[in-house]
Amino acid sequence: MSEFRSVHHPGDASAVRVYAGALVTPLGTCMLPFMIMATVQVLQGIDPLPHVAIGAPIAFMIAIGWTRFRLSSRIAELHTYPGMAALRTIDDVARDVSLNWQPVFDVREAHGKIYLTLGHETHTLLDQDWSDQETMLEALRSARYDRTDQPPPSRSSHTSSLSQ
Repeated sequence: MSEFRSVHHPGDASAVRVYAGALVTPLGTCMLPFMIMATVQVLQGIDPLPHVAIGAPIAFMIAIGWTRFRLSSRIAELHTYPGMAALRTIDDVARDVSLNWQPVFDVREAHGKIYLTLGHETHTLLDQDWSDQETMLEALRSARYDRTDQPPPSRSSHTSSLSQ
């Protein structure tokens, strides 16, 4: 079994730290229009509280949704096993979700990307996100053509070594 980590992998950081760090940019982006609006209203002598009281919770909800989407769609780990592979997103790694093994149907390389078809989904792995693309590509091609009768492990080697 081979394990590859992207540059987005959270490492040993707790889920709270991962979410808090990822929430900073979306929250700042969503709150900026309300801060500008409140500043303009104060300069005009208008009470900004009613608009900010309604707009701030909306901005928080948008930022939280944006963060949740980004963390659940960005791939952080790739595991290979003969005939199978498993991907985990940043959200999966932070919450220590079990590996979901799927058969490898296709592996293609094109213009700084690797297209990986697992089960019924095709995932795009950008070369810039992975430190050792050649080894990863070899492992994926090997996983596509090799088969075994042994079931793959349900946890990554990192988490299973911690639980022993």
